[in-house]
Amino acid sequence: VLVNLPGFDTPPWQPRGYHVDGIHFHHHLTSPEQGLIGLFWYSDGVPTGAGTAIRPGSHHITARLLADAEPAGMTCQEIGSAATKATAHIEPIEVVGRRGDMVLMHPFLVHGSSSNLGNHIRLASNICVKLREPMNFARPNEADHSPVERAVAHTLTHVK
Repeated sequence: VLVNLPGFDTPPWQPRGYHVDGIHFHHHLTSPEQGLIGLFWYSDGVPTGAGTAIRPGSHHITARLLADAEPAGMTCQEIGSAATKATAHIEPIEVVGRRGDMVLMHPFLVHGSSSNLGNHIRLASNICVKLREPMNFARPNEADHSPVERAVAHTLTHVK
């Protein structure tokens, strides 16, 4: 469980600790170890109350970095550092939720924690949703691609 206490931060709201999840595996474009990131809220969240800071669209840049690193792939530290630097120009947004909410995020999304300028403790957790097999971008029927595979394939063929 992630706990973020109020009263230790001063305005303005600040994201921190940007990263790409997956400390437990070597990252490849097709890695099955992280198919989705699940965020669960155990307390109500409010803007500037320690929500998860994300860089919208950063999953496109991370996908390109991983594609360029094949076949060797990247360590968690390498992809985290490279993706954080390559997405520094993206204005972050804060994802907040109410107790019982869940958000599913793309596994390549650059995200981090943020300051808690509110009056309440933020309680949340995240889980790693694994894939049964590595991502496969060469399936004969495009309808058989998972939503994450479709997003990555779209990035590699259409997003610069």
